[in-house]
Amino acid sequence: MNRKERERLKIQERLFAPYDKPVYEKLLERPGMTVLDLGSNDGTKVKERFSHIHVAKLIGLESQENLTCLARQNCPGDRFSFYTCDVEDEEFESCLHRYMADEAVRGFDLIHLSFVLMHLKQPERLLEQLQHFLLPQGKLLIVDVDDSQSRVFPDPNGLFERFKQILRADPFSGNRLCGTRIPDILKQIGYSDIVQERDVLRADHTDLAVKEDMFEIFCSYLAEDLVLLISREPENQEYIAAQRWLEQNYEKMHMIIVSQESEFALGFPVITCQKA
Repeated sequence: MNRKERERLKIQERLFAPYDKPVYEKLLERPGMTVLDLGSNDGTKVKERFSHIHVAKLIGLESQENLTCLARQNCPGDRFSFYTCDVEDEEFESCLHRYMADEAVRGFDLIHLSFVLMHLKQPERLLEQLQHFLLPQGKLLIVDVDDSQSRVFPDPNGLFERFKQILRADPFSGNRLCGTRIPDILKQIGYSDIVQERDVLRADHTDLAVKEDMFEIFCSYLAEDLVLLISREPENQEYIAAQRWLEQNYEKMHMIIVSQESEFALGFPVITCQKA
């Protein structure tokens, strides 16, 4: 993880604390809870959300070994345990059973997925697997992306809409409409009490600093992704055209979004549900 990405994560945490933290607090309702965190990254969000008196044990899974090591450093102590594991691996379930045995955990009261499903080829497969690891009355807490709810007003030249189109073609940015499907997938699998706790993060003309932060976490990484994509596929005309457009319009879009006249909304659904 580079310096820019670490800074974006700090900004994201600053933005999301008032947005989703009350949902976490509501779910951590009784002592002795066990938590499974998927996609722990460097442990920053784990530490902020789950350093709670009611969390007795948390197992965190991260696909990248270097981030697993950082998570262990950032969340010391016996209460948090982190393992390197890819949730799309065929051995995922057997690996998780082994980690649970090592940590003397028989099941989870809460399973947490923050910006995980959007990066999976078959999110429904993972959600079905997770049912087997929930304790009776155990709950899922999902945070993801729904760009159908993301907009800027006014956007007279459609710059933000064009930006979203380019973002959807960025393979590193995941499925930008994943959040629209999650409630239906959960219902089909058989989860109950499906609730969309939060839907859109909003800022208006009074929230200039908030709009700056929202712009940074949503827009700033695309230029970096395009550099990497073009280095891998130097003849890809779609990526070349996207990079050219971004160079010409990025600052114009930034000025529109952070202006006093604008309203800015980003779709970040926060969904809870219960094992049937």
